Amino acid sequence: MKIFRFTTVGLMILSLLSCSREPSLIQGFHHPPESTKPWVYWYWISDNISRQGITRDLEAMASIGIGEAFIGNIYLDN
Repeated sequence: MKIFRFTTVGLMILSLLSCSREPSLIQGFHHPPESTKPWVYWYWISDNISRQGITRDLEAMASIGIGEAFIGNIYLDN
């Protein structure tokens, strides 16, 4: 009988502890850590880039939640 009570009390405590973690999970969805943000390939074609264009592109990516960009230069034959 003692084992049954001990097991029951233990399970109740574990269930209460698991419920206390829920707000942090919800918080993680509202404010995800930087390490979980998506990243993109960002190709620059034949050096057709400008400081203003780069700034606007980076601001647009940040506004939709993109965390990183891998830049690739692609040179096309004219």
